[in-house]
Amino acid sequence: MISRVLNTYNGSIGLMCKQGLRSRADLAARRFEASRAPGCQEGFVVSPIFGSRRAWGVGGILLLVVAGAYADAPSLRADRVVNVSLGPGERYDEDVIVYTASQSWNSRIYLLRPNGSVIRYFEYEFYRFADLEVVNNEIYAAEAFAPRLLKIDMDTGDLEVIIDDWSLYYFYDVAFDGQSFYVNEWDLNRYTIDGTKTGTASFDGSVWGGAWDGTYYWTVTDENLIKCWDLSQWPTVTELPDNAIIPPSANCRGLWFDGERFWTAESVEGALGYIYRFDHDGQVNDQWLEPAFQGWGACIIRNIPGDMDDDGHVDLDDYARFAPCLGGPGVTTPPINCDPDDFPEADLDGDTDVDLLDFLEFGAVFGSG
Repeated sequence: MISRVLNTYNGSIGLMCKQGLRSRADLAARRFEASRAPGCQEGFVVSPIFGSRRAWGVGGILLLVVAGAYADAPSLRADRVVNVSLGPGERYDEDVIVYTASQSWNSRIYLLRPNGSVIRYFEYEFYRFADLEVVNNEIYAAEAFAPRLLKIDMDTGDLEVIIDDWSLYYFYDVAFDGQSFYVNEWDLNRYTIDGTKTGTASFDGSVWGGAWDGTYYWTVTDENLIKCWDLSQWPTVTELPDNAIIPPSANCRGLWFDGERFWTAESVEGALGYIYRFDHDGQVNDQWLEPAFQGWGACIIRNIPGDMDDDGHVDLDDYARFAPCLGGPGVTTPPINCDPDDFPEADLDGDTDVDLLDFLEFGAVFGSG
């Protein structure tokens, strides 16, 4: 269940030695910068767009020479976490829309209410988050400044590198078919959920976003068209032109499928666009004004009561965390073996204790998701 207790902090400033991504060598240099950033000399310029700092380092030529010799950085953190509409200690227990936007060298990941109002956002320097995917109710983002897929912790904004394929240049799109990620960069590349590459298929065309609808792979292209592809004969990829969809606007970028409808967001320079939810005929069912420009990806995290570990379903793993919190009527503090973070999520009826009524509610939702 999504019930986030707010914690406001300033994340560590990462990747301070950026000189710009103008070539493949610059992209490789970024791996070195991530681990060496604390020792860099910095000169800051105020960004007029997101208002965060832009840093320029020295020694770029040296970075290009030695970049490939350094291992990747561990999980990275947001440079800023801004809570917009909730007070300290408040919880939010509804579905959450996730949206990416980038300006200049900075990128943001927004958490929105179902009505489009902002809950909080995470801001990152020298990132360009693009398409989004949801696996087990966790968010994955394609990174357009480097050939990486990142998993995002929606509590803290921390980033975990899942795919880090420096045989390529950049990722704009990502789709997951239940077993594998698909990322298109000249060819269509396939990876396991832990980031191991398992194959490549010949694929032409520019792709801004990708989605899997349970049967076919779909791509937003630079031709103002959402194309449909059959991957059943992998590595042969067959286009199904009769299934193609015209997107809600020519500015649409990312693509995600929620089990019933597609999601996309507009990338409009200097103006707010829209997040769209639409069907296989291209008919828009819902739309929200974006909180910032230029947008790219949009998806939703489902709030599932009883989903203690936020993996998108209620099972024995959740019961193992729910059971220790059963304190009985009127017990409003976590029992000794209950994780304090689990106690409010185990209180399914919202009456500040965890008792038989909550147990009955848990039983009713067991197996859902």
